[in-house]
Amino acid sequence: MEWKASDKTKSCYKKLFTPISSDPIDTYMARILAKLWPTTIPSDMKMAYAITVCQVTLSQHYEKFTMREDIVKDRLIKNLVSKIN
Repeated sequence: MEWKASDKTKSCYKKLFTPISSDPIDTYMARILAKLWPTTIPSDMKMAYAITVCQVTLSQHYEKFTMREDIVKDRLIKNLVSKIN
């Protein structure tokens, strides 16, 4: 997939958890999550899953755009543990 190897995609992936220059307290991922749940606070599991989907979609590490159970489960566990800690 050419778009996964593009500089724009790499830049987006690197910026996911980077503070936004116009609002250093906010991150791009926080804004994505706020658009997903504008009026409610999601469970830790839902939040970790949304983060996982963004990471798998943009990461060059995963060559295909496939949400295979083994890939998602591994990332989901890491994100869930990261969220809890």
